Amino acid sequence: MEKVQTFIQSANMSQLGSLGEALFHDYALAQGMKIIPLHSARADFLLDGRRVDVKTSRKLLEKTYKGRRIIIRHRVPETEYASVQFHEGGCQIHLEDHPLTNLSWGKVQDVFAKWLAGHFGKIHREKLQPSNKVCASLIGSIHEAFTKIGLQKPYILYRTVMFDNESPHNLLPSQRAEEKKLGWTVFLVCRSAPVTEKNLDYLIAFPDSVDPTLPRQEILRTSKHIENLQKADLRRIPTEFIYSGLRDLESHLSTSSKRHSKLHSELH
Repeated sequence: MEKVQTFIQSANMSQLGSLGEALFHDYALAQGMKIIPLHSARADFLLDGRRVDVKTSRKLLEKTYKGRRIIIRHRVPETEYASVQFHEGGCQIHLEDHPLTNLSWGKVQDVFAKWLAGHFGKIHREKLQPSNKVCASLIGSIHEAFTKIGLQKPYILYRTVMFDNESPHNLLPSQRAEEKKLGWTVFLVCRSAPVTEKNLDYLIAFPDSVDPTLPRQEILRTSKHIENLQKADLRRIPTEFIYSGLRDLESHLSTSSKRHSKLHSELH
């Protein structure tokens, strides 16, 4: 069973969550439940007419399972939560507080093979390394757009899947460590993976100094490292910080640089 365990250890969170959903989906089908993939509005399935979101964890992958289930910190009304918990002996599946099944590694391997082959929708590659590195060509072009007009390389983050216009918390410079406040922030929103210019839907770019004026979502979050975790409301980001693509951003930076240079020369 080393293959699936190696994958679970190295998978990014999107891959891990997708496999967890497949395991829950497969179990529900085997039990004769009516399950319909939803994957919208913060729910993964309709299970016998009920909204169910699946959470997956590998924290206990090399430990003995002792009845611990995943704690759901941020709940959506009228949604139930299933948990898929990998552990030393296989995989435990819960629906809320109710244990549904404990799958052996052999069964997990069987579902993993079906998941790779696309039995649950998307066909997945057998690549076992994380695939969440920004495309070197695109990140290089963004760096060049800034450095050629004398600006420091920006802090870059990205997503290939968006949920309810909710930004990653580190879009806000105030939510990052000092060494990651680089002067500018660039957020790439891609239609699909991989993160390339071809797949780029739009991007958000702004000088870090405007952080206090960016609209926040009303609900505060919590995390292990940050209390009162804030997220920007992407629906209300000023249009002056939204760009259709890399060429649009380059044009804006170039125009702003020329305007600044002209003003500087007039003052001196």
